[in-house]
Amino acid sequence: MKKYLLLLTFLVPTLLYSQQIPVTTQQQSNLKNLLVNAGFENGAVGVSTIGSGTISVQTTTVLSGKNSLQFSLPAAGSGFQSSLYSVPKYMQGQRCYLQFNFGSTSAVGVLVGIFDQTGTEVTSAIERIDLPVVAGFSAIRTEFTCPSSGSIRYRFTRLNNSPTGFIDDVIIGLVYPSETTKWQEFTPTFTGLGTVTSVKAFWRKVGENLEVYGRGTAGTPTASGSTINFSSLGVTINSTLIVTDATHGQIFGNFGTEATRSAGYHIGARNDFTNYVYVGRQESNGALRDTDGTNLIGTGERFSFKFSVPIKGW
Repeated sequence: MKKYLLLLTFLVPTLLYSQQIPVTTQQQSNLKNLLVNAGFENGAVGVSTIGSGTISVQTTTVLSGKNSLQFSLPAAGSGFQSSLYSVPKYMQGQRCYLQFNFGSTSAVGVLVGIFDQTGTEVTSAIERIDLPVVAGFSAIRTEFTCPSSGSIRYRFTRLNNSPTGFIDDVIIGLVYPSETTKWQEFTPTFTGLGTVTSVKAFWRKVGENLEVYGRGTAGTPTASGSTINFSSLGVTINSTLIVTDATHGQIFGNFGTEATRSAGYHIGARNDFTNYVYVGRQESNGALRDTDGTNLIGTGERFSFKFSVPIKGW
């Protein structure tokens, strides 16, 4: 009897744990894809036809797994669509995407969009997909804003011709924001460097920081503190992450000119700064603070800069 009890002591936790695994896997799957049977491995479950449209599971022309869905839309008004899926809270009002793999060897005229439970299209005119003629398979994707409530489905509708084709691996999911955005051009403003010309600068978001690089040509420098202002971007420095005070700055980047200097340059910010950084010279009477333009650069000298500062709310 003791042997059986000992065996059960080991088996019960194992059985309970093994029963939890499918639930966890299903939850993870739902977070990535709203759709069930996305690859049609269970046949055409979850897909229905519209008008004279026909669908069938194809086992020879497949992209992944064992099956793809073949469709034929011979007449006006024909199509097919998925079942309705409730929009979960984490997707409500957020940017989402529809993606699928597609192939056809015939002239295709098919519109693909997202519709809600009332039959109203969620995708806009520029988000709606007009399927191209594709030899073999290619990945098709569009983004749209999920409604704040209700349900959605994808729908394929005949536009012209008598289109036939194949789809596989259909996904409706949440667009997760990237921690690093693409570089975008903007025009900063300057103080202390005179009327700066030939300005060329770019910015991007990197995690919680604004990253900037650029160049310009100084005008006639003035006896005021040298700064680079990025207020046009509509962001504010996160002063809580600046570890120095309102007198001494925190170094965040570099500044250089085409002329030979005896002191090194740096770009910094103090904890009372909002949307600009200072340019300073590392010398005995001006360390860790802005330097007057007249002591920084000569008229007509070219300069370049790069800095990265923490931004409030990022």
